[in-house]
Amino acid sequence: MFGQIEFNEEEKIKLKKTILIIGGLVVFAIIISLYTSTFKNDAIKTIKINKSKDLIYTTKERVIDGKKSEVPYINMKGKNIAKLNQDLEEFVNKYYNNPTSIISYTYDVSDKILSLVVKVAYFDKVYYPDFRTYNINLSDLSVLSDEDLLTKFNLTEEDVSNKIEDKFTYFYNDALNKGYYSGECDYNCFLYFRGDKDYLDDIHYYIKNNKLYVYKAFNVYSIYDEEKYFTEDDFLIEVSD
Repeated sequence: MFGQIEFNEEEKIKLKKTILIIGGLVVFAIIISLYTSTFKNDAIKTIKINKSKDLIYTTKERVIDGKKSEVPYINMKGKNIAKLNQDLEEFVNKYYNNPTSIISYTYDVSDKILSLVVKVAYFDKVYYPDFRTYNINLSDLSVLSDEDLLTKFNLTEEDVSNKIEDKFTYFYNDALNKGYYSGECDYNCFLYFRGDKDYLDDIHYYIKNNKLYVYKAFNVYSIYDEEKYFTEDDFLIEVSD
């Protein structure tokens, strides 16, 4: 058995001071955390049009053959945001009355930047998705352009193109290793079936977890049944380091 540790008076005083300091720091940290959380919530409320709803909420929805579509609304004040909502509405209206289309959305907030993506999947002879992204600085409600985002992440269009090429090369080699193509389709053939477009065509920038991504639209169907290989996640490609 260990003997009981005994402290002299000086050591007891030092121990009490240490405990008080640690306790004070813990209480201070809790107060700061609560203040920051409250301040953040109050700040967000000031930019909302409808304070009882989220920054992004579903404004209309439909269900066809068990498939649900949801259309988002950007719940923020300002002329810039009003223009975004108008653009969003015009984009969605192209597909909303098409019974073969499915409309969905998601959004993320990273470092005071809100990124919203609206996704449209429609199924006819060829599956080629459509995307629209919106990037908003919550500090001043300014809308960030593609150039703004490239500057923020210290990237060039060439960097982005190279990242997408790397990802497509991976897709091709991975599919090849899984038995697709049977030696009949080289990389140029693979690109042809993706839509035969430039790597920078049909890209839409999106920030998630403080990293820059693009939603890259491309065709997933071909005579080689590649629709069985690709998943929805493959349209989102990280382009920042």
